[in-house]
Amino acid sequence: MRPGVYLLLLPMLLQGFTATASADIPQTHGMSYDLPELEVRPRNKPVLHLLGFVREYSSLATHTDTIYLFREKWVDFMVPGPKAGKYKGWLTPRLISSRSYYRFADGTERDSVSDRCGHHFSYADWIGLPAGKWSGQGSSETRLDGQLALSTDILADTLNRALVPAFGRYFRSGIDFDRFNVSYSFADTGTAVPDAADLTGMTFDISSEGRGRSMFRFNRDYQNIYVTTRGEMYVVERQFISVGEAKKWLDKGHSLMEMSWETPPGLPELPAETARLIERVNSIDHTSLRLNRTPSQRLVNTLPRPPKQTFLQYLKSLFVH
Repeated sequence: MRPGVYLLLLPMLLQGFTATASADIPQTHGMSYDLPELEVRPRNKPVLHLLGFVREYSSLATHTDTIYLFREKWVDFMVPGPKAGKYKGWLTPRLISSRSYYRFADGTERDSVSDRCGHHFSYADWIGLPAGKWSGQGSSETRLDGQLALSTDILADTLNRALVPAFGRYFRSGIDFDRFNVSYSFADTGTAVPDAADLTGMTFDISSEGRGRSMFRFNRDYQNIYVTTRGEMYVVERQFISVGEAKKWLDKGHSLMEMSWETPPGLPELPAETARLIERVNSIDHTSLRLNRTPSQRLVNTLPRPPKQTFLQYLKSLFVH
């Protein structure tokens, strides 16, 4: 093969060419091709780190009281690839930072708001990524606008519980779930089996009677409780890293807690009711509430210990007159 022909071979494959009889050198004419995006996965970086932003709407209701919760939080996942060896990573969301907004209501139409609550009832902390397949028995598949959505009714078949392994103890405890739907969204690359690297987000919708443990004190155990959690997780950033780097991320979680809070751009607008709740909670003057609180007299030291005196000397001084 002549050197000139060899050098023209690659452009011919990508652009096409038309040879004319009046020239010894082929004449090339540009042609446009819509080639699929090429993703490079280095062999020495077999672990996928996903950074996600979660919005959840949860409620805890009895026959007399209701607690509403809206929470936004940053989470991350560490997904090991086939060449990650014994490294397991984590497929349940690890909390990096969060903001919570609660509203408490009773049967008299009175309500109050806060950024904290003594009851943990949300299911969102246990919705993660499956270790195997992304779909189960009776799953539906939807392709629209370059996105592939796989939706599964977890309650349709016991085999579908493999998609939510962290809920195993809840199923074993006999909690009465009446709704449990999970949907994963991927960039539609045309492949038959979706990959975690193409994950763009997920949604979940859960409803149950009970929560698997006593939510209140013993004198209110007779009350039935009803819990709902629905939400969405958006993948904001993805990166392939080495196993060594992945192990270091176990310690980075604490430093990430101090990251500046910024809501990712392009998210859907919040419902008007949720926006009002955020405004009410943000208007709470925590400093004034703390200063106006009367300290318990049990915390007041009526017999201060003199300085430079050991504890034994202090005890003896109580009996010496």
